[in-house]
Amino acid sequence: MKTQDTMLLWDWSKAEGVHNLLAVKHPAAQRHPQRYSAGACDSWWHTHPKGPSLAVIFGGLLAQGITDPRPILEQLARIEDAPGWVADMLEGMDAWNGC
Repeated sequence: MKTQDTMLLWDWSKAEGVHNLLAVKHPAAQRHPQRYSAGACDSWWHTHPKGPSLAVIFGGLLAQGITDPRPILEQLARIEDAPGWVADMLEGMDAWNGC
């Protein structure tokens, strides 16, 4: 799926921040678990003045609190036209963990 066709769903809690992020095709072809009720991002993201930018949405998720960015970046990496910084961040995490 391409960025412009992607909808992001997530949970949020005070203890965990943003978690359980799921990247799905928009409009969704199936009903998703109710646990993804804390946030959903499609129309706002797609009508942002800068366009559907993963950097804009990742920044928004950071502002809400991300305790573990790896699963979120892994979901973003599933998007066909994800910018290179997504893979670079995952690679950096791998390198840092390997030290």
